[in-house]
Parts: sequence; structure tokens; C-alpha cells
Amino acid sequence: MLFSGNRYSLRKLRLKRSTVFVLPGFHADPVSRRTQAEFIEQSLSLVHQYLLACRADPYFGVYFAEADYLKAYLDLFPEEKAWIHRLVNQERCATSGTYNHPDATLIGGEALIRNLLIGSRYHQAVTGSRSPVYFGWDVPGHIAQLPQILNLCGIEAAVINPTSSSAPSQKIPHVPELFLWHAPNGSAIFTQSASFESNAGQELEALARQQWEHSRADFPTLPAALFIDCGTMRPPRTAILGRCRDLAQADPAVVVTGDAATKYFSCVQTLVKAGKLELLPVTRALTPCNAAAGLTRMDLKIANRLLENALFETEVWGAAASLHGIPYPSQALDHAWRQLLFCQHHAGVSGQCTDIVFADLLDTLREALESTIQVRQALLAQMAQLAASRPEPGESHLLLFNPLPWLREGIVRHWMEINGPVEQWVLTDDFSGPIPFEIEEVTEPSSGAPAKALLVWVESDLPATGYIKKKFTRREEINAPYLKEAQSRTWLENELIRLEIDPDRGGGIISLIDKESGKEFINSRHAYPANQVLLLDQSDDGDSSLLRPRIPETRRNPLRVPASIQYLEGPVTQRLLIRREGPGPCGVTQELRIYRELPYIDCCTILEDYRGHGPAGPPPSSSEFVNEENEESLNAAGKIPGPRDLYLVAFPLNLPGSLPVLEDRFYAHVSRRGQSPLDPRPASPASAYHPAWSSCYRWVDVSWALLIRFMNGKEEVSSLAAGPAEIVINRGHHAALHHRLMMYLARHGVPCTPRFDTDDADPDDSHRTVSFSLGTAEENAFTNRVLERNPEAKEYYERNLKEFGYVTLAALENPKDPKNPRPVFVFAGKTEALLAQAVDEVIQSTIAHRWECPVTACFWSDRPRVEDFGFALLNGGTTLCGLEADGALVMALMHTRPFLSPQTPWPFDFAEQKTHVFHYRLLPHAGEWRHADIPRRAMEYNHEPLAVPAPPGEGPLRAKASYFSIEPNNILVSCIKPAGYPEAGYETFQNKKPSVIIRLHEMHGEESNIWLEVSKPVKSVKGVQINEESLTKKREVFREDQFIRAAAHANEILTLQMDMQVEKEFLPGPLSPSTATAPRWVSARYWRLNAGSAPPGFLPVSLSLRGKINLASFHHETAVHHLDLVLANHSLQESHKGEVEIMTPPYWRVIPPRVSYTLEADSFQIIPLHVLFDGPEREGYIKARMIQGDVIVEDLTPVGGSADFTLTMTLRSDSLNIKLRHDRPYEVTGTIRLITPVETWPEPIAGDYSLSAFSPRQQDFLVEPGSETVLSFALSEPPNRFGVSTDHHWMIVKMDSHHTLRYFHLRIDGRKSEGLGRLLMPPYPPFPETAGEDEDKPEE
Repeated sequence: MLFSGNRYSLRKLRLKRSTVFVLPGFHADPVSRRTQAEFIEQSLSLVHQYLLACRADPYFGVYFAEADYLKAYLDLFPEEKAWIHRLVNQERCATSGTYNHPDATLIGGEALIRNLLIGSRYHQAVTGSRSPVYFGWDVPGHIAQLPQILNLCGIEAAVINPTSSSAPSQKIPHVPELFLWHAPNGSAIFTQSASFESNAGQELEALARQQWEHSRADFPTLPAALFIDCGTMRPPRTAILGRCRDLAQADPAVVVTGDAATKYFSCVQTLVKAGKLELLPVTRALTPCNAAAGLTRMDLKIANRLLENALFETEVWGAAASLHGIPYPSQALDHAWRQLLFCQHHAGVSGQCTDIVFADLLDTLREALESTIQVRQALLAQMAQLAASRPEPGESHLLLFNPLPWLREGIVRHWMEINGPVEQWVLTDDFSGPIPFEIEEVTEPSSGAPAKALLVWVESDLPATGYIKKKFTRREEINAPYLKEAQSRTWLENELIRLEIDPDRGGGIISLIDKESGKEFINSRHAYPANQVLLLDQSDDGDSSLLRPRIPETRRNPLRVPASIQYLEGPVTQRLLIRREGPGPCGVTQELRIYRELPYIDCCTILEDYRGHGPAGPPPSSSEFVNEENEESLNAAGKIPGPRDLYLVAFPLNLPGSLPVLEDRFYAHVSRRGQSPLDPRPASPASAYHPAWSSCYRWVDVSWALLIRFMNGKEEVSSLAAGPAEIVINRGHHAALHHRLMMYLARHGVPCTPRFDTDDADPDDSHRTVSFSLGTAEENAFTNRVLERNPEAKEYYERNLKEFGYVTLAALENPKDPKNPRPVFVFAGKTEALLAQAVDEVIQSTIAHRWECPVTACFWSDRPRVEDFGFALLNGGTTLCGLEADGALVMALMHTRPFLSPQTPWPFDFAEQKTHVFHYRLLPHAGEWRHADIPRRAMEYNHEPLAVPAPPGEGPLRAKASYFSIEPNNILVSCIKPAGYPEAGYETFQNKKPSVIIRLHEMHGEESNIWLEVSKPVKSVKGVQINEESLTKKREVFREDQFIRAAAHANEILTLQMDMQVEKEFLPGPLSPSTATAPRWVSARYWRLNAGSAPPGFLPVSLSLRGKINLASFHHETAVHHLDLVLANHSLQESHKGEVEIMTPPYWRVIPPRVSYTLEADSFQIIPLHVLFDGPEREGYIKARMIQGDVIVEDLTPVGGSADFTLTMTLRSDSLNIKLRHDRPYEVTGTIRLITPVETWPEPIAGDYSLSAFSPRQQDFLVEPGSETVLSFALSEPPNRFGVSTDHHWMIVKMDSHHTLRYFHLRIDGRKSEGLGRLLMPPYPPFPETAGEDEDKPEE
């Protein structure tokens, strides 16, 4: 053991000699160019090889990065867990502590937290360790709040990969390789940027010395360097095995260990605390280099958002229900979370995956979404029983549930069963008068189903995280509240806003006016109107255009496109339905909708029947697989689809001087404008970083984050919206003031990058739209250059410096460059104290995010004024946006670009060949985004109230209730849930002393007092870390009965744990989403079915069949065979017992046919099985099956060839029928899944995205020998208010049987199919035995 200490944190470490810490391991993408099945099988072999290498050399170590493959390996080889524990105790092995490596720029902040928590709980349970270092391997971008999140998870350092995959030599401009990364709240972590790909062909000693010399040049006082010796799916370096002890004695010492990062950062921390090493601070998101990943394969992005929203709501209602004693559905939600995390891998949700992987990911998201919504509906139904009451004759009751913890308004859309004339209904409650509603659609009764009406109304008084009861009462008078087509017109108008469209310009918006102020938000002089669908041609240059949008050579967007307009009006809404042709190979349908007395516009854009640009010639043959080597020749032969398309909507705004403010995760920050109209590139074509379009989360607002006002007394003369900034200092000067100014800017949402005055500015200057220079002209060369170029500023500088001893002024870096003059703010003082006074005056005088500067200190002639208005765009999953140089706000809709695959004969582009639906909301407003409360408005858009029919009865609850209420409005919530993550750590969920976790974050950059009211008495409350462990510093939280008060710092994430008093009057039975269904079948080797994460419960007891059946030996058939049944109990608390059934075809036998087992906590058994071939048949299978709760777990060993099916598909107007037949002498079982776009998912799970649906999503089958079976999937078409065709989409039929997968591609077009049953790829054969399954394990 080289070192010893606390395994959970960095510790004091002083090196006696120069050392390069080498971290060996491999990078695995469970989804990317190959499927999960292939990657996991390769990973299992690699884990086995690295563990063997550790046995071969006692000075060699290994680092394991992801839970996916480690879980699979220990399920198969539980005996290896003891060896891993020994390596951990010897500090030779470490893990990442995360579930996988997500793309944090495309997912929600809470999802990133769960990735850390679920991953760390698992790694700690199976290895006994928890890493204090976070690894962001191969991740294209990192959010600004990551340092705070990691701090609150007990992580003190991070290794990130900042390079572009297509340009690995590029680094983040002006960010050193080792730095102190600060979150906007001030918390910080040590951060090292390093590539995870090392040169496998070069000797490790040479690579280590290169890294040492490179590090020594930048940090001469640091006696350590870190080298990541990894690669994608790369085995261990055999050349160093047996030599690692000698390498550790070299100069510099080369220490090869999986714990390398912990040792390296321990040395860094020791020197920093001793004052011997100074690191530059950085406060900003490390922005993504692969921006186009935010709009590729948009089904994944929209499905991801639907699932994130559903999980948030279901956890909220699970926590609320637990206050009434209703058990929390922990196991079902744990599985849904892990499925979400699996899909959020950076190669998954980004769309950087092949067609088959895309289809599997989409199916995984839908499965988890269906399960989550089923649980949510069950919870709400039980809560509705508690609030039940006896309706009067002719009356029906409805409960509206609001998941957000503040009083709000919301749009209700509810399908209600109707009996009798719907025109006689009146909507009321016990707290107000009649509520206007409108009837959008009415369905006729069919097949025994009653008629239904879709009702729409605005609910203005939704209790905070609570419900309100509504009553429908039948009256004699006729109300007739229908949505009807009215006389055609081209405008919409309510009490607050008025908009107008132009039918001759594609139905785009040409005017949008705030009626109170008269402000016009649309720039009518722009070439295109607002909300116009635009199309950019994209180059076809390999994967690059998938990762980064390209500047188009042509723009197929005619200035005048006629559109047909339909106007509809009802008691609640006014709507315009707009239809036009193109641009490109599709039609466009758009809906604009406004509501009574509400200030926003709900928009829907539909790209109808997008067909893409098919290949000019015949597609490649089955032998012509597309890859990087032959793509050019196949493209020249016209065998690959043609131009790529990038669709977007643009909003030319009349908001001069404003900048885009984006919601990052738990934070909002300003970004820059583009360089030229519709140009998504970075500022410098040579750079992969800082594209003009960035990924927001739920909203983007065109206003400002920090406003610098130039004042003449009390009158504002001009103003400047501060954009991304740099702080320029001289080496060795003003480090403390540099940090203070940087944190001031970060607090107000201005990202900041350091630069030394003698360094040349990076050509990619998008991260420095404004510069702050610290120090006098003598100290700071940059200050001197600015003053020399601005003579008037220099005179002011010298006069004030002489008179007052310090000066603050504003000038231009390039006053003679009208295209890029760039403002500079100079702070100078004769002494450090006087310079501090100049900086502090700015900080202390900033009120409401406005810094006032005397106009006499401003030295540029063009002084525009930023208007006090803003324009917000709220999204439901379309996150890539930007503000162009001409003031047009752009939101990208989709990007058609397939990922080259070694599996498919050609890139189908099928993911985009369908009808696409996009929803978003426009919110013009007075003031900036904080004043308009945009963060809460965006959450409300993503979480509309849910309507649940109230059953008749007598429940104990009132007609209106609130469970959790939070104020003020700058406090947002990311989760409300019971405490704990038991399944992730193989623990048992216990709710004997129920505790509720509420995770809050301050969003405005302001110090605040949080006021939290809970509906039930709180026994105790405390602040905890994100990982729900005790805080390192005690936090004051005040409680009085149901009221809680705590202070929140600017941009802080705060997690509170409340011990609750649970009511005892209602204790229903266990809640499970599968209580009404048969046990669910899952494969013990779930990854072979490309099924995502481990089954529900995290498979606490695993089984596997180990071994191989050899059918012949020395030219003779064998008759007696041996397999091992491996059983493992991974639970750390509970013993398990049960029975395993071993099944074979009738012509074979196995001894024993049944195995009873009792497994103590954290133990395993290996039971020998003997398989007897009594007859001549040599084809079949051996199955091992056991039941765990409501899950049937099965493993299978195939013998001989796989079953060949005769498969016939018939598409009818109302169904898809699949007939299966096989002629093998044994029965064959399996599953058929239909994988379809989001627009074809049922309305209960896809909401307004749904246009049609096949159901069920999957069916199991059993085919007897020589027989056939038919599976039927019904097609339903909900009413379609858009009038678009519902039968232009694709379908993948996925069949798995005995670990053999087949994928069939269908193009649905007008109830007909092109290529019906076309095989998308060769079927997977049964996999060979995993490496190591037949090998004897060395004794420990």
C-alpha cells in the first residue's frame, strides 16, 4: 500500500519525489455506434482482463467508470466482489461514483444529481468505497453549477474532458488545465482538464514523462502530475505488467493505480492550503463543443423531458400521499429513474447513436414513462378517495392537482365522460362562482366506450402542491361553450396582448403588442416574420455536422409564402390555424392560441410528413455497410441520402441592446449574440467552442442579467447589458480582487473567464463580449493598451488617479473597429486598498442587478439604451436556441443527420421521416426575466394541473388542500420526495419514521429567506447535503409546528430533510404499478436485449447459467454435460430464499430440476447442474427461472442453432397483425415490441404530442413446435384539432427470442407500408460465452 487515509475525501499528502500518477482503465459507451448488448459484452471481457492484470502485477491498479457494466459483471461473477474489495483496500482500485457519464447540457439538474446519488450508492455498496473525484469523460460540456452539486455530494475535485472529439488538440480558451472551478454561489472544486484517450502505441514511460514536463512548465511548484491512460474499450497495457514496481522507482516516479486521481488532488490540496500553489479561479459553464447534439433525434429530447416531468410529479404526489400513510412506490420509481439515467448517457440523449440504438433508447424511455404515469395515476386515485364526497343528483366531481409548491394559475385539459347534452354543464367549486370552459372535441360512443368531451379552462386558484375540488352541475339552460370556427381574421387579442399575422408571408407574426404599455415586440423591418419556419441546408461531412451546425450555402426560405388561415374562438381561447407548403420536403401546420386574461401565446408547429432527401440511386446492398472508409464512394454512387436539413423558428425582436439569458441547471446566465444572421458557428471557425446557439433547459429570455446604467445624476443616459466577460490581470497581482469581482459577476448571471494581460486574446472571443481590467497601466499591459487607444479615457484616468487614488472607467478595446469595438471596464488604484475600494464601490452600489456608473466615466460615442422589456420562449424539450446579431431569437426544431453504423446496410434517416410536433410558449413582458418571474412560469408550462375524477364516497379530506408551500418567488424546487435511495445501495426501503426531502434553489442571484409551510406537523427539520448526509457545517433552520424558515444564499442549492408526523386514519394496502397484472418476465442478462438498466428492484438476487455445452468431442456426440447455476444475494441487509426451476425441452433432462436456496445478506452460491441428452436431438435450450416479488427472472443457455421464424406482418386500417411460425422441435418464447415516434404514443403519456397510437406497446408470445401464433396491435386515433394526417410515421418491430434479436423497419404512409417487414440489420445470434465464464478463478 503506497498511501493510506480516508477513502471518502482528499487527505494531506506530501510527496518526497516527483510523481506521475497514472490512472488505467477503459472508457465504455453503453450506447453509441454499437448497441448496449455489444458494449456490455465487451465491457465484461475488459473488466475480467483488468482484474486478471491486477492479479498478475501487485503494483498495477484499475479504475472502473460506470455502474452499467460493473453491475452486469458482478451479477455473473459475484465471487469477484471480494477481490475488488481487496483492491480497493489496497488503494489500487477506484470507481467514478456516478451511474454513467451524462450530457449535463441536455438534461435536468435533478437528473444529474440522481446520476451522482444512485451511482455513488451503488459503487459504495459493491466496492466499499466512494470516490472524492468526479470524472466527466467524453462529456461535451459541463454546467456552471456542477462545482456546487459535487461539493454537496461530498466530491472535492473533478477531471473533465474539454476537447472536441473531432479536434482533440483544442482546449477551452484561457482556461488552464488545472484550476479552481467556482459555482455561482462561491463553492469550488479542484479541476483538471485531461483527455481520456491516450496513445496505446506509445510506451507508457514516454507518455508519463511528457505529461510531467507539460505539467511542470505550467505549475513548477507542483511535484505531481496526472495522466489518464485510458481509451475507448481498450484492454490493459500488457507491456507494463510485472514492471509497475520498477516504474514507481523511476524519476519521475510512475505510479499506476486506479486511485491516481485521489492521490494527485490530495497533493494539489496540500500545496494550496500551504500557500505553495496558486490556482486561477473560473466561474462559468464549460460550454459544449457539440452543440448540434441538442437538436439531433428530437424524439429522444422530447421523451426525456416528458419522463423528467413525470418523475418529478410522481415523487411529489408520492411524498404527499405518504403523509396519509400511503406507502411510497419506491421500487417502481427507482427503476424509472435508472432507465432515464441510462438514456441520458452522453452518447444517448444527444442523438450520437446509430439507428438501432436510437430505437432502443426511445423504447426504454417510453417504458419508463408509462410505468411512471401508471404509478402517478394510482397515487392520485388513492388521494382522490380521501377527498371523496357525495355528489348531488346531476352533479359530478373532479379534483385538480397542482404539483408545484406555490399558488398559481394553469391550463386544464380534461377528457370527461358525458351522458346527455354537454351544453347544460356548469363548472363551479365551493370557493368561487361559475368558471368559463370550452368544449374542444366531442367523441362518439364506440365499442362500449362512452362518449367523451375534451374540456379546456383556465384555473386561476390552484393551491400550492395540493388540490381543489371542482363540480360539474347540469342546468336547464343551454350554455353551448363550444370552440367554433368563426369569420376569418388574421389577429388574436385579449385584455393584455394583441398579435397579428400575415397570410402572404407564411402566416408569420408581424406584430405583437403589450396593450398596457403599447410596446411592440416584433421587428417588422426584418426579412422574415416571427414564428416563421426556416430551413438551413447542412453539409454532409461525416459526423461533424451532427455535432456542430454548419453555416448553410443555401437557405431555402422564400420571402413570400402564401398560407391558409383558419380562425377558431371559444369562451376560453382564440386560435389561428395556419397551413403552408414547405420549406423542404414537408408541409407546415401551426397553431397560435391565447387565453382570456393571460399574457402569453401557446404555439404548436407541425412539420407534416417530412420525407427527407432519399438516395439518388439504389440503396447499398446488404454487404455494403456504411463506414468512414467507404462513405465517400457510396455517396458518389448516390447510395446515401442527400442533403441534411436543419429546421428552426425565428422571432425577430424589437429589443435593441438585449442579450439572451438562458436557464442553465439551478442557474440562469447571459450568453452572446451570433456573428451574423442564421449563423450557428462559434465566433472563430477554428474553434469548436462557444457556438452561437446554446442549450437552455426550460426557457430563454431576451433581456439582460446585469445592466450597467450610465447616469447623469438620476437620469439614465444609456445602458449596457453585460455579456459573457473576461477579467484581465497581471500575473502575481490582485488575485483576491480578481476572485471578488469574478464572483460578483457570476452571482448576477455573467459567466467569467480569466486572462493574463500578456496573453494574446483567443480568436474565439465569444466568451469575452465585455472585459474587466484590474490594475494600473504600469501593472497591466491590457489596461495600458486600452488607454493608449482612447486618449480621452486616458486623460480621465490620470486625473482621477491623481486626485482620488483610484479610478473606474469604461472605454472600447477597439474604438476604430465598428464591427467589434468591445467595451472594457478599467479598475485601477495606487494601492491594493484603493483598487479594492474601486471594485467594492461597484459591488455595493449594485441594486436590483443594476450597476450605476456616471456617464462622465464612459468613453464611447454610441450609447444605446436597453429597454426595460423582455421576451421569453418556454420549451417542452426543444432546448437549442440563440440570439442572432440582428436581434432575431432562434429556436432549433430538428436536425436530420444519421450516425454512421457498422450494423446497418445504410443510414436510413428513418428517425426524422415522419410528422413532427413541437410545442412552445411565447411570453412578452415588462422588465427583465426576474421581474417577469420567468423561471416559475417555465416550470408551470412544463407541469400543468392534472384532473382526476373524484369517486363518490365520504373521505376525510377537505375540498381544497395544500401540502407544501414555498415563498418567495425566486425559490424554485427540483424535488419533493421521501428520504433515501434504498434500491441503489441494495437496502430495504423503510418508512417507519417518514422523512421528506425538499430540494430548493435560489434562482435570481439574491440573498433570501425561505418560507416553507407544510400541511402536517414537522417533528424536526435540518439541512443536509444533496446526498442526504449531514452537512459539514451546521445550517440554521427554524421550525414552529408546520412553518419552516431558512436563509438561502444567492444561487444556492439547499436540501432540507423533514421528519414528519403521519396520519394513521388511512393505511391502504401496498401500492404497486403491477398489482393488477401478471408477474413481469425479465432476462437476467437484460443487456443482451438492449433493455437499458437492471430490472425493477435493481435485481437484488441475480442468477446465471455459467458454462458451455460442447455437442461433440473427438468426433463423437456427447450426452452428459455440466453447467453451473450461480445465485447471488446483493442485498446488504436481508437474506433471501426461494426456488429456481431448471427447464429443458422434453427430450432432455437436468439434475437437479429444481434448486431451493437460502442466501444470507451479501453472499452467493454456485450449484452444479448436470444436463442429460436422452435422445438424438441436439437443438434446444436450458433455462433457469425464479420469482422475485412481481418479477420472473430467467437466464438461458442456447444449444445448437437459434430458432428461425417465418414472420408475416399485415397492416390494416385499425391494427397491425404479426403472425409467427417455426418448425423447431421445441417451444419458443419471446416478446414483440413496437417502437414508434413520440407522436404515436397514447395521449395519457404523450399529451398534446399524440396524434395516433398503436397498443399495447409489447406482447409476449409462445409458439409450440410446428405451430403458429398471431399477435394483434390495435390502432387508435384521438381527435386531432390540427387537421393533419396521422398516418405518416415509421415503426420498428423488435422481436427478441432466446437472446436473439431481430429489428424490422416499417414506413407507415396512409395505412400502407413501404418495405413492410424489411430487416433493419442481421439478427443477433446467441452471444458466445462471456470471457471468463469457463475459466477457473484463482483462489484468493
